[in-house]
Amino acid sequence: MINGIVDMDFAERRRLGYLEALAERGVEPDPALMRSAEMTEVYGHHETRDMLLLDKPPTAILAASMISAIGVRRAIEEAGLVIGKDVSVITHDDDLSYLKNGQDVPIFTATRSSVRAAGRILAEMLLRRIETPSAEPEHMLLEAELVVGRSTGPAPTGD
Repeated sequence: MINGIVDMDFAERRRLGYLEALAERGVEPDPALMRSAEMTEVYGHHETRDMLLLDKPPTAILAASMISAIGVRRAIEEAGLVIGKDVSVITHDDDLSYLKNGQDVPIFTATRSSVRAAGRILAEMLLRRIETPSAEPEHMLLEAELVVGRSTGPAPTGD
């Protein structure tokens, strides 16, 4: 897991979801495969490069953002590996207007959630709060869509 800054709420929620998914499958989390920092292309590249050098490198990587996933992809290719065959990559937040996930066929398997729609909903909630300051705080959890791209495939068999 190549996550965002651990003090950020979204990064903590993603970390907990990752751990929950591993537990449901009976997989013991490996702290060496869990990284957390600012989500940049360089960060994704360096952390993936380092993880691929481990004695037991990952066969799949969950990246917290499209930007860091680009670095993950670069590290995988520089190692002479094939994304979606040797190492699968799933990323979050592929619905960014300035950074598209391919054209007709998505490059990355990704969760899609509209930052623009979330911003609109948040603005509406804020306006309601301003109108009625004494009202209970609102909470909303938005669903994400899974978009299957070319970056995932069956785990390598180790032959």
